[in-house]
Amino acid sequence: MKTSGFIAIAFLLLTGITSLFKIPNSLLFLLLGVLTMALPFNFYTLRNNAKIQGSSKKLNFLYFFAFSIFLVASLQAQQPPTVLPKTIIFLILFLTGIAILGYIWHSYKLHGGKIFKSNQFLLTTTFVLLLFLITPIEIRIPDIFFRPIVKTPMYSPKKGPLILIDQAHQNSHTLEMGLYTAKKLFEQDGYRVRALTDKIDSKSLESARILVVVNAQSPSNGISSAFKDNEIRNVVSWVKEGGSLFLIADHMPFPAAIQELVTEFGFYFQNGFAIDTLNHHPSFTKDLFTRDTHTVLSTPITQGMRPDESVDSIMTFTGSAFSFAEEITPILRFDEKWVSFNTSKAWNFEKVKPIPIEGYSQGAYRTFGDGRVVVFGEAMMFTTQLVFTLNWRKQGMNYQDAPNNAQLLLNIIHWLDGKMD
Repeated sequence: MKTSGFIAIAFLLLTGITSLFKIPNSLLFLLLGVLTMALPFNFYTLRNNAKIQGSSKKLNFLYFFAFSIFLVASLQAQQPPTVLPKTIIFLILFLTGIAILGYIWHSYKLHGGKIFKSNQFLLTTTFVLLLFLITPIEIRIPDIFFRPIVKTPMYSPKKGPLILIDQAHQNSHTLEMGLYTAKKLFEQDGYRVRALTDKIDSKSLESARILVVVNAQSPSNGISSAFKDNEIRNVVSWVKEGGSLFLIADHMPFPAAIQELVTEFGFYFQNGFAIDTLNHHPSFTKDLFTRDTHTVLSTPITQGMRPDESVDSIMTFTGSAFSFAEEITPILRFDEKWVSFNTSKAWNFEKVKPIPIEGYSQGAYRTFGDGRVVVFGEAMMFTTQLVFTLNWRKQGMNYQDAPNNAQLLLNIIHWLDGKMD
């Protein structure tokens, strides 16, 4: 019986190694490990415990049910896109894993804690923990401890103009999550911040100075527009009359969802992934733009209003690229080593011909009528996130090599507010 437990664990170790080095057949090893543990090992556990007084049939059934759910959730997580949100899968794995370990401890005590029976406990514990660790799930939470300091606030507290944050279009970043720190930053600067949870119309915009739209998504399939025709007309009219729009669309599928809106202002997105061909790493891509490489351009937004507001480098985290009309001024510009993978499936670049995007932008701005527009092709750079895989990793403005991202965000808001030309 111990042999099947060791074999199952060996298969999981092979799964982890093949996944780490991108070797084919990792899913096959996972299935073999799951079947080896699920069939002989666990039937042996249930049979033995059923013979011992004090182990109820109901408890045995609950154990088998929990183990089955645990395995199904683990297998589902290996093959994105998942049916359930990854956070829900994580909770299922956590709760069923605890139930499994509790039952095995119960089994261990029933057998008097004998050495032979403890092997069963140790093997099952090792299997559950190892399966949990190799399950590719990321849990993201806002980094509430990162608080950039505004040395010279633009307004007294709560006396500044209103910034509306769009949360009516299935936005992937909200004030409670990715934009938590951005909200605190705006409020430190004296601005009032409020979520927009209804459709965009003239009434919802009339009291706002700046409208921020981050990663809006189509309610249907992510390909069609996230905004209805009348919403687009309302936004365009509002900007012409003096409103300011800050629009962010990350890598695909987000550009497709906002293309109809941004085209009205002269921005034309590639619905793909902008990739640095020299520095790309599939697990965690960090894209550095600098003045020295002429990828950060000298503009009023990157200069700021004072010397301490100048921005010389910006870190982004895999976004999209866009071309633009002549009257638009780029902030971040791609050089010759960049390409766009316009793939139909996120992060799947196989058999996709890369498109050169030298001269395209990931951040740009313009005036439009009496109003102003800023567009960026990457969202994480303006968020603060803690990402849990096997450890906590910072991503966004809180990342150690992104010291200027928060200042760039403030400079953008100040330009949209008309505080700099």
